Amino acid sequence: MAKRKSAFDEADSQRRWRDLLPVYPPECHEPITDERLEEMIAVQNILFKPGRIVATPACLHELERAGQNLWEFLARHIAGDWGVVDADDAEANNQSLKDGSGLLSAYLLKTGEKIWIITEAEDENGHRIASTGILPSEY
Repeated sequence: MAKRKSAFDEADSQRRWRDLLPVYPPECHEPITDERLEEMIAVQNILFKPGRIVATPACLHELERAGQNLWEFLARHIAGDWGVVDADDAEANNQSLKDGSGLLSAYLLKTGEKIWIITEAEDENGHRIASTGILPSEY
């Protein structure tokens, strides 16, 4: 099974990272531990650490318009509820939990708008660099 395409290519990564907005409180500069993550969102079964949590301004706008927030979807994502992805993407995510590659979830907001959460792999040991809330049209 081929690894998923990265949401950020090498040449564009610095500019795009600057365009993303942190979702956690700005005063928080320490790594997110399992215990801290459980304090931030109620998750029964954390399957992976999401890395840095960011979102595009457009994604945050759509979440606000829907009266929802990224945390409710991130809780589902890290617990293995992949949302409305098709069977192939769900299977790819399940494989990614084993091989440490990237993950993709898709969720419908109350407004009918779809958001994705993409978790980027950092290395082959299952470490994840970031989880990004993004609209499909921005990918």
